[in-house]
Amino acid sequence: MVWIKKKVERKINGEFFPKTRDSIEPLIFPVANIIKDFSTTDNEIFVDNSELFDYDLDLPATGGSDDFNGLVINGISTNASGSVELISNFNKVDGFTGVVTGISTSSGNGSNPLALKFNIYDDGGFVGLETGYPIYIYNTRIGNGVTSIDDSDSAVVGIGTTFLDNIYYIGSLSISGNVGIITCNVKSDSNIVGLETTGSFANPVGRYSWGRLSNPVDGLSRSSSPISIGVTGNIVSGLSTYPSIQRRGVGIRTMGALSKIIIPS
Repeated sequence: MVWIKKKVERKINGEFFPKTRDSIEPLIFPVANIIKDFSTTDNEIFVDNSELFDYDLDLPATGGSDDFNGLVINGISTNASGSVELISNFNKVDGFTGVVTGISTSSGNGSNPLALKFNIYDDGGFVGLETGYPIYIYNTRIGNGVTSIDDSDSAVVGIGTTFLDNIYYIGSLSISGNVGIITCNVKSDSNIVGLETTGSFANPVGRYSWGRLSNPVDGLSRSSSPISIGVTGNIVSGLSTYPSIQRRGVGIRTMGALSKIIIPS
């Protein structure tokens, strides 16, 4: 008997047999940056973009029968002691991306005197988005850097350096169909008075994204040495230096990578 690996795709008795093999498939992992502090006991992780984390999984809105793991890397280095943790039992993925169609200033939420107001668009109706959640605003074209805050000037969320790009906490949220307005506190001495710009879906004035990975029923399974992550107060000049999470435990060879799609010829 001589074994010769298949070199072409065949159809046998009406059934398609591809020549692709998981052992030689490239590993393309869903990866996101963590944009909110994460303690050793937290059961949810907020990220800049959750797209593809639920790829090819059964994860309905309330949490599904499938689950996946997440490899958390606290910063750029993966070698420092205590900087990496494999967290398991994620089964719910929230989040979406979209465009910013307008930016203006407003009085702040609570006792804060100053805030930015972003008009955002989502054709899915903003499912899962709530006040208090972090959101990443980027690709804006006005402003000269602004410091975002939570509930006081001393509770700094992010220090922006490029236009109005930053991580913000949603202080208030108003939704009407596919249009939402979020108001986000900024430091009281921010030079934004009178700042305003208007665009459209076709000609946006910025973009936004957010995500949340969690297990709303059973909670997450943490390692014996869980790590904590602090990102508030960081300089936001892109997110390349922010901690990250990479999907594991599902997909090709259960490594977390995206499963292949076979298209019959």
